[in-house]
Amino acid sequence: MSLTLEGVHRELEELKTEVKRRPARWPLVVLGAFLVPLAAAMVSLVWSFTTDLYEQGSLNRRVTPTPFKIPINKDFATKLGDITDFHALIVHYGANDKELPATATDRDRNDYKRQFTSIPVYFRVDDGQNFLEFTLPVHQYLGTKFKLYATPKKSSKITAKDLLKKFEEAQLKDGICKVTKRTWENADKEAEPFCVELGGTHWDKVYFLLDWFGVVPTSGGIFDNYVPPA
Repeated sequence: MSLTLEGVHRELEELKTEVKRRPARWPLVVLGAFLVPLAAAMVSLVWSFTTDLYEQGSLNRRVTPTPFKIPINKDFATKLGDITDFHALIVHYGANDKELPATATDRDRNDYKRQFTSIPVYFRVDDGQNFLEFTLPVHQYLGTKFKLYATPKKSSKITAKDLLKKFEEAQLKDGICKVTKRTWENADKEAEPFCVELGGTHWDKVYFLLDWFGVVPTSGGIFDNYVPPA
């Protein structure tokens, strides 16, 4: 409900007229003048909350939690495994809005909206091999665009800039950000980081891509990893 100064003035004038006409009932009139817009605002709030819950539940039915266990090379693990907390930022569903399929529905376009939610990524050692493991929500029609990032473990007592240097030492030789397609036949290949950069509101995160996944561009010269729909 939106109120203008003109509308408020008109309501007050009508209230004065009503009070003069029925002085014995003015407390009820005043109370009603406050309760009616309050009730309307509460109804609007409940409706908005219910709609959000419905849309989120509907979206969850179109997203499949997909586990990934990605082998990483020894150099990467040695330099970063014990001092780093890993995460994945879900950027949005779909590679980009220009590549939505011609059959995309309004619901698909709504799902494409940016997510910007983070999920944990775990560094683990299994039978002598180092892995990054996480469960990515993959949209069944649009796929999912995401970006991995790292923060220093509190126990490591290093800064994000120190972590950035270690990533730069461990990344692919050229480290250049570029569009690539995922070669799923190389699923056993050890992943390497590239396109490493410092970021975050307080410049406290190190963002990076893995060559194990495909890479797609985002506006502003940013690149993200991408998993297509199954």
